Amino acid sequence: MYAMMLVCGKVEIRTRGDDVEIFEGVWLVGITDRFKLSEIESVGYFDKPRRDGKKTTHIAIKGRQEFLFGSLLSERRMNYMHDILMQIVRK
Repeated sequence: MYAMMLVCGKVEIRTRGDDVEIFEGVWLVGITDRFKLSEIESVGYFDKPRRDGKKTTHIAIKGRQEFLFGSLLSERRMNYMHDILMQIVRK
């Protein structure tokens, strides 16, 4: 699955009113996180340590729960997704 995510994976953010969905996967196979926009306290970056001592950067959404996603995005796309989330949260 890791190799497929690198080649043809996607991250989608959908909003409808107060409902937010974030899908990470390949085609229809993946993980969808659902939460309320009103519950988001902060959006930022989180460096998660790996077993080999290096770190993997994720986008972190903190609220009632914490969601980490986007670790396979390029830096440019990760920044874009982060900025979009910041705009959504500010509305």
